[in-house]
Amino acid sequence: MKLGIALGGGGAKGYAHIGVLKTFNKHGIEFDVISGTSVGAFVGAVYASGSLDKLEEIATRFSIIDIPLLLSPTLSKQGFFSGKKIEKILNEIIPESKIQDLPKPFSAVCVDLNKPRIVTLSKGNLVNAVRASIAIPGLFTPIKSGKQLLVDGGVLEPVPVEAARKMGADILVAVDLLSKSQNFKDLQDGTLVDIIQKTSIATQQGLTKFRMELHPPDFVIEPDVSDLGILDFKKGKKAIRVGEAETKKIIPKIKKLIGN
Repeated sequence: MKLGIALGGGGAKGYAHIGVLKTFNKHGIEFDVISGTSVGAFVGAVYASGSLDKLEEIATRFSIIDIPLLLSPTLSKQGFFSGKKIEKILNEIIPESKIQDLPKPFSAVCVDLNKPRIVTLSKGNLVNAVRASIAIPGLFTPIKSGKQLLVDGGVLEPVPVEAARKMGADILVAVDLLSKSQNFKDLQDGTLVDIIQKTSIATQQGLTKFRMELHPPDFVIEPDVSDLGILDFKKGKKAIRVGEAETKKIIPKIKKLIGN
């Protein structure tokens, strides 16, 4: 029986994924298959490589560096940031260059804007796959792959439950970072950026609900990281704690189901 986890998108909210995975690991629960969208692909790739201990180190590094420099500003007409620094960090952390060479099965979910359709990358260059999955349209430049123009998987699949099921997950845990991230009353005095960001979140919440009804997971973890924006990387440690606390609530149920 395979245990799978689907890690959703959400920018800096994704620090909560670290707390989720740490807590499962602490209780002796390991996942057989991992799928990730956007920041979930980043964290999932590191976890699948067997480098769980490096995830908090990443959080510390992201908390103390200049975020605009991390994002690598560019003059491209297709996005504000190239993401080259993120690619460099991934290359430093993960020695395996191919997804199929990872110790655990992993897939990064993105969207081909030329179709458009969901694209699940489960083989090929790992860093390119993660970079494509985090390419928030308008923010990061898309990744060109043959005739495909790949962007953030959250455009169509905010939490990659279908990908994890197709990878063979019999029991599936989904981590949804956006379900508790909307507060419309805050928009009364909101800026244009606030309105755009919360419109995007509302859209992704609707998509997540629809996709989870089509491909229901067995467990859903919903860390309350509503006070973090997608670029609030300096609040990483708090998000990790929230992820830990939320995961502890379902540990007994999962242990009972898997016979641990």
